[in-house]
Formats: sequence, structure tokens, C-alpha cells
Amino acid sequence: MTRKSVITTVLVLLAVALLGVGVVLAYDAFRTRKIDSYAITYEVTVEGAGGIRKVEYTAVPDGQHRTADPTTRTDEAPTATPWSRDVIIPAGRQARLVVTPAQDAVVGCKIVLDKDLGSPKTKTLTENKAPAVGQPITCSATLDDDARFGR
Repeated sequence: MTRKSVITTVLVLLAVALLGVGVVLAYDAFRTRKIDSYAITYEVTVEGAGGIRKVEYTAVPDGQHRTADPTTRTDEAPTATPWSRDVIIPAGRQARLVVTPAQDAVVGCKIVLDKDLGSPKTKTLTENKAPAVGQPITCSATLDDDARFGR
């Protein structure tokens, strides 16, 4: 082998090694990056003929960045039962759902994390059912602010 081919071979091997190190570092940076927000689903079930009078829930406002402060939204007299909404809540903040039923209804609520840290499975964060007809209920959960993709 000539001196030129030895140098070329060494440079190629060095470039491949550096590329490999770069890929490993990039993967590790992605895997351990901090989660800044969560996709959750609010769900409401109804037993009885009365339906729902009002649903109040927190969510990042439409068109805002996913880490924006969540606001309270209100759905007056929703007609669809069961009722559900997919929303974004920033990490470390509270997801909250308040359901006011009609007089003849018993309502239940649930807050579901749509993806459990990269898993295709969902995870129920909290659920509740009113103890009697016509009583409002609340479901709330504070979302983790130290979760990482690598866990």
C-alpha cells in the first residue's frame, strides 16, 4: 500500500467513527429530552335520560403553542353522549374536567393520557362517578413535569 492510500483509509475510518458517535449522541439526546406537554382525552358518560347541562375543561387555547397556559373552556348543553374532547395540557399543569348533569342523569368522568411515554397504550389518569342523580362531578390530575422519553 502506498502512503496516500493508507492516509485515505485512516481518514475514511475516522469519518465513519465520528459519524457513528454523532448518531449515538443524537439518539441519546432525543431519548432523554424532557416532555413539555401531553395529549389527553376528557371523557364523560351519562346514565339516565337527562343528559348533560354543562362541561367545563382546561386546555391550551386553539392556535397557541403546546406549552401555553391552559384556559377553561365551557361546552353548554352538549348533545353528544358519551362526550369527549382531545386536548393538550403542558407538563406540570392540571387537567381538570367539571361535569354538570341534567336533573335525571348520573354522570361519570375520566381523564386519559393518550400515549404513555411513547407506548401505543393509553393510561387512565383519573376517573370518577357521581354518587347520585343530578350531582356534578370533577376529575382532575396534575401531569408529570419530569417525564422523559427514555423511561
